[in-house]
Order: sequence, then structure tokens, then C-alpha cells
Amino acid sequence: MKLKSEIDILVVDYIHDYPGFLKCKFIDAFGTERIIIEKVPVITTHFIHRETVLPIILKLSGTVQKEEYETNEIVKFTPNYNIGDLEGSTGFMMNKNDIKFKRH
Repeated sequence: MKLKSEIDILVVDYIHDYPGFLKCKFIDAFGTERIIIEKVPVITTHFIHRETVLPIILKLSGTVQKEEYETNEIVKFTPNYNIGDLEGSTGFMMNKNDIKFKRH
């Protein structure tokens, strides 16, 4: 069973106008900095544009396996919409404490 979850990401740069691309960073369970470059509407519903003061912290939505979460300290977080990092990874090993669960 998959659990709806999210992790914090740091938006560090606004790259391109319409639809707008964001450069986002987070640290995985092994201390590796992961970088995602993705369209604003894929990352968030917030209105972020060229004049937005950065950095800001947003939530990246995804899922974790319930069974894995209940038995392990490090779990695989899979972002929604097949979002991947610059290395092409679409699943990230995260510390259990870095995962937050969505209420709805």
C-alpha cells in the first residue's frame, strides 16, 4: 500500500519564464545533494515568478510504501508525476524522519 507523503525541498533559483522552471535541492538519506529542475506548476500551486525572493522551502509530493515505512529507518520516496533529479533518478532514499504525510 502506498502512502501519500511529501518532503521539504529548497527552491534556489527561478530559471526560465513561462511556464517557469525552478531549481530545487534536497539532501537524501546518504547526505547526497539532489537537484531537480522542473516546471513551477508541476512542483507547486503557489505563484512563483522571476521576482519571487528565493530561497524558499516548498513541499514535494509523492509516495512511500507503507510496509517499508513501518519496518525501516530509510525509505524510498517516489515523487508524483515521475519527477526526477539531474541524474535521472525518480526514487530517492530518505530518512524516515524527513517524510511527512499528507492529511488529504
